[in-house]
Amino acid sequence: MAMTTCSECEGAVSDTANTCPHCGFPLLSQKMSPGLFWQMVKTCFFWGLAAIPAAFVVTLIVSFYIINIA
Repeated sequence: MAMTTCSECEGAVSDTANTCPHCGFPLLSQKMSPGLFWQMVKTCFFWGLAAIPAAFVVTLIVSFYIINIA
């Protein structure tokens, strides 16, 4: 069991700990499995692509509303 330092409070932390015992900072990001990493990448990519058409539709609706008010 090796000791590392917490990136938040600089306290000594075991390399097997999930959180810092001093400040409670989560240390799980250092132990992320490749499968979880790629699942997060795919989710972020999907929602990023989904936001583009949604923004386009909102822009069309707002533009139509502004043109009809004037």
